[in-house]
Amino acid sequence: MALAAVTAVTCLVPLSVVLKAGAVPGFDVPWTVGVILASALAVAVPSAMTAHPLSGVQEQFARGVA
Repeated sequence: MALAAVTAVTCLVPLSVVLKAGAVPGFDVPWTVGVILASALAVAVPSAMTAHPLSGVQEQFARGVA
């Protein structure tokens, strides 16, 4: 995360200055929260889907052990 923050500051501050938006552009809370939530879902959903990919199949074909 630190590397991403350094990269973002290094690249986005000069871009913001060139676009005449100021050194630090305005902080848009809904947009920022939306991007963070979308990023978290993009990581969490596939992880949750593949956590136990064959658990249903194993239950279906499991033989009772007495």
